[in-house]
Amino acid sequence: MWAWDFVFEKTRGGSSLQWLVIIDEYTRGCVRLKITCRIQHEDVMDVLRELFLVDGIPEPIRTDNG
Repeated sequence: MWAWDFVFEKTRGGSSLQWLVIIDEYTRGCVRLKITCRIQHEDVMDVLRELFLVDGIPEPIRTDNG
């Protein structure tokens, strides 16, 4: 099972960074880490599409709605 979450952080200069973190809950390994100034839903879809093509589609994918 994969899980994803978003992390928000500020740099020392005050710029915003957003992290998309996708982990494999069984191995606790990081499947993908995307860091950018602003993550759009298209970015998430692109990352998932690429992962699905390379690694297949996991069942299920868990996300925190908090």
